[in-house]
Amino acid sequence: MTAMKISSKLKVAARKEPTQEALSVRNQRRKPSRSTTPTTEFGRTLRDLLGNGFKPNEVNEEELFAATTHQLIKNRFGDSIARDFKSAFKLNMADKPPTEKFASAERATKESLKFFVDSTLMTREEAKQIRDLAFASAQLDENIDVAWDSLGDTKATTSFINGEKLVQGRLEASGNAPVTASSRTKVSALNYGDTGGGAARRSRGGGMKRSA
Repeated sequence: MTAMKISSKLKVAARKEPTQEALSVRNQRRKPSRSTTPTTEFGRTLRDLLGNGFKPNEVNEEELFAATTHQLIKNRFGDSIARDFKSAFKLNMADKPPTEKFASAERATKESLKFFVDSTLMTREEAKQIRDLAFASAQLDENIDVAWDSLGDTKATTSFINGEKLVQGRLEASGNAPVTASSRTKVSALNYGDTGGGAARRSRGGGMKRSA
């Protein structure tokens, strides 16, 4: 099956032409500092997926889960399919259910994987393997059965620099080190082993207390 045309389904909001002053401020904000520039291949994937949601001082388990899923798809299926995943993820983040006050990156990731399976871009087993490894690699606390966001008493966050190094190391240790486009070769299978992430995952749709 050819790559999906997900991006055509995204709604593009009209924007006013920014003033010169606004452009100057925006360019200053976009200029990365040495402490927030990604230093790993996974860090570049993480920042690319977060886009405007990038926060140098805070990344949560849900965001790490989404970016790790994106990275594993890149590794195994290549850049074209990975771009389709990113488009599907962005669409699912924007199209959040009414039960969510804030869009859940965990839900959006799982829905995107399900869409890939339904579209026969990957098998159910491939999606499950990627999901389980990504989930385990994204854990920041002792509660390995749940992925938390940045809100409420149960949030699980770390800085961007710590998060990118942590997941990069875990992927390398599992034999799934992120690879660059220039060095990428087709892989027949991922190395999963004992991820320690657990099989069943609790849905986040409105199931946890969130604070504004």
